[in-house]
Amino acid sequence: MEPSRRQVTWTPLARTLLDEALEYVAERSLEGALDLLDEVERVAGSLATMSERGRLLRRFAPSDVREVFVRSYRLVYRVSREAVEIIAFVHTRRDYEGPAHDR
Repeated sequence: MEPSRRQVTWTPLARTLLDEALEYVAERSLEGALDLLDEVERVAGSLATMSERGRLLRRFAPSDVREVFVRSYRLVYRVSREAVEIIAFVHTRRDYEGPAHDR
């Protein structure tokens, strides 16, 4: 039996945060930035079938917010019945205020 697939989308904020991280890494190494992008795309794509694998962030309501780590970054996402919405991409040294602050 094939696992159910969810559509994976990025919020504009998450896309901007990813772009900023890639620009920062590219200042030191273009190859490093491309490698990071490949890894982020692979991890994000895997959430279509393995969306519950990330750690729940219980401090945020609702409790459908999870995170997975990609190197030293946190990929924060919300799971619904049909979709996974990536809501933030932040360095582990930065504090993430939560979904209420993403609007």
